[in-house]
Amino acid sequence: MFRGLHNVTMDSKGRIAVPAKHRDVLSKLIVVPNPMPGESCLLVYPIHEWEQVEADIVSRPNSGSVRQLKRLFLGQAVEYVLDGHGRVLLTPSLREFAGLDKKLVMVGQGNKFELWDESAWTALRDGEVDDGAAFVEELESLSF
Repeated sequence: MFRGLHNVTMDSKGRIAVPAKHRDVLSKLIVVPNPMPGESCLLVYPIHEWEQVEADIVSRPNSGSVRQLKRLFLGQAVEYVLDGHGRVLLTPSLREFAGLDKKLVMVGQGNKFELWDESAWTALRDGEVDDGAAFVEELESLSF
């Protein structure tokens, strides 16, 4: 399970180092643009989790919205294997999609990480939630 927040730095070539404690699970990973409108981050899946997501999408009837999801999600997925230093070189298109600069944040989501530019993450964290009422309602439904 991926939880917590990890600050990472992207070098001038576009490489990021996966946090050491997650390198075994993320030795082979998939990075894909988040398909949710208004959430400009990348999703980082270990290969075994990605295969489940991919199988679910592929198994759906080939309607117009599913074809669009396949194009935007499956079609832009990039497979990586960590180099000897535990790094991946993000493609320019992925970096551009998420507006990634030097300082990044990996946010645990259970089965995956979200990879955000630090300034975008800070804005989201500090209250720029699209639907505040729905968020509060969801919080109230949790028992913690």
